[in-house]
Amino acid sequence: MRAWATTPKSEARIFFSGLLFLTQIPCDAVAGCDHHPGYLVLAFAYFPAIGAAIGWAGAAAYDAAMAVLGGAPAVAAAAATVATLGVTMCLHEDGLADAADATLGGWTRPEVLAIMKDSRVGTFGCVALALATVAKVALLATLGPSVWVLGAGAGAGPALVAAHALARATAPPLVATCAYIVDEEDAKGDFYAWFGRSRHLLSGARVGVATASAVAIAGAAVGPRSAAAAAVAAAVVAGAGRWWGLRVLGGVAGDLLGGTIVVAELAVYAAVVAVTAEGGGVRAAWAPLARLLVTVGGMVALAAASRRRGGGIQPAGLVDGPRAAAR
Repeated sequence: MRAWATTPKSEARIFFSGLLFLTQIPCDAVAGCDHHPGYLVLAFAYFPAIGAAIGWAGAAAYDAAMAVLGGAPAVAAAAATVATLGVTMCLHEDGLADAADATLGGWTRPEVLAIMKDSRVGTFGCVALALATVAKVALLATLGPSVWVLGAGAGAGPALVAAHALARATAPPLVATCAYIVDEEDAKGDFYAWFGRSRHLLSGARVGVATASAVAIAGAAVGPRSAAAAAVAAAVVAGAGRWWGLRVLGGVAGDLLGGTIVVAELAVYAAVVAVTAEGGGVRAAWAPLARLLVTVGGMVALAAASRRRGGGIQPAGLVDGPRAAAR
């Protein structure tokens, strides 16, 4: 299986396997690729490059809408969002909805896994999707008209390219460093089991290619300063996703990867806005940020106290039982 990566022909199939998985572009007839788990695992190295292409499609829609309407950033942002969701068919948003439902609706690990595999979308998932969409449109509208300069771009268009590349760079390290959770009762259990057994193909070199290419793409799109802030934001989201996956699931799953990508994309837009906005940035907003950290810290402390008394989501590996029995 490792020999697949040794020839240009095999690398082409690997790349198009990733493109076929992440988008709705019918490229299987061109490259002879399919959803073979082994090729898909190897394709993680190309996820940022494919993400940049998805972001480029969104940027094209944004710029076209701005030109036709003579400058309506909110409508252009909506057009860009429709374009990227159309290309991906809401692949990652589906993961966000399932992860939100599972996180806020499940008390135990079996309940979390059962909710994640349920095809229906619950209240928490609907709210998460609505908030993510509204936030994306608002941030893109705030970024404003695109300025296309290699290594010094600005506005929504370059940010779309950078965000979609960096967001998809969160998946390779998560898959490489965490066990892949497989639900044997899932209709796609055999596929995901094969996927999990193929994780060894995702070498450190391929994770490095994904990370380096994402940072390079972001730097070329929005410049080094914005790219650095965006990369840090995406890394923080990836770290949070890894922590949640290991603590609650004992590893990662497809819905967790998809939800992490959506949140990382939003974090990149926010980071670029913070760096480029006049009078903005972390230094200018230290007081509100301090209040936010205190609030979040209080909520985390309360949740930790609740878990010590037997409430909350039980970490992976603990025996699930009635909450009352733990008290």
